Amino acid sequence: MSKITPPPFPLPSDGEGAFAAGEIRASPMPAAEVSESAPVLAEDRIDVVPNAPFPSEGRGKGGGVILTALAAAFAGLLGWIAQMPPAEVEIAGYATSLNGRTRNQRHNAELAANSLDGAVIPAGALFSFNRAVKSWSADQGYRKAPVSYDGELVPAFGGGVCQTSTTLYNAVLRAGFPIVERHHHVFAPHYVPPGSDAAVAYPSIDLRFRNPYPWPVRVQASTKGDRLEVRLYGKKRPDLLAEIEPQILSRMLPSRITYTAVKSDGSGRIFTRNPGRAGYRVVTYRIFSANGQTVRRERLSDDTYPTMDRILQVGQE
Repeated sequence: MSKITPPPFPLPSDGEGAFAAGEIRASPMPAAEVSESAPVLAEDRIDVVPNAPFPSEGRGKGGGVILTALAAAFAGLLGWIAQMPPAEVEIAGYATSLNGRTRNQRHNAELAANSLDGAVIPAGALFSFNRAVKSWSADQGYRKAPVSYDGELVPAFGGGVCQTSTTLYNAVLRAGFPIVERHHHVFAPHYVPPGSDAAVAYPSIDLRFRNPYPWPVRVQASTKGDRLEVRLYGKKRPDLLAEIEPQILSRMLPSRITYTAVKSDGSGRIFTRNPGRAGYRVVTYRIFSANGQTVRRERLSDDTYPTMDRILQVGQE
């Protein structure tokens, strides 16, 4: 984003210092340069009299100095305005819930969002999540948090980052971006509908997409309370509205597996080691429309998620 140079003079505010109707202000001039015939008032104001010319060069220099100063100030203001970037509009956005996430998962998701926030995707450019966020290791500030591995939840650095990549994925889908690379999780996450997730693992598993528009798009990513939000801003809204339609073809419920503790405390208490998750097969479509009429329908993915077994432990924790 280009750097904006401050205006060459102080702009009036809405309060003290604002221009009043019919009033012109100029910087104080040396008394020797002001003609006695110039209608100078208190507080460096000049009374503008209709049909009365400013003093000529022979009668005094005050009028010429003021006009020159006003012309220079106006030219400077026009130059400053020309440097301002065009107004942005929100072209798409998406939010996911952080409810039920551990403190470290929230921390990691927010850290990844901070890395995305403010990123600018140039016109026609390819964007890589891994390149933007980089490694989610301890030296980058990431913490160990639960991730699914071989059917169980285990602690690993960066647990929770996939929620940020998933939220970004859903925002760019609705912005109409073509997807270059996207992977689903082994097990369906709970914070988005099946088929709408985007798993990442640095450096081999990435989320990549391309900006199809002839103007840059800016990413805004943040956490607000229990919400993780990603919004995309650009010069104008797309001509076509993009909507996502997942179609669940099958759903499988998890099995129940019971483990008995080696040293039972005799209480018969049951502890949940893994709550389990349902399995799915889901086909996801993106539908582009204009004025309520479907223009085209795009098949995004055909994903299969196995069930994650529910694991219980009887006896000592």
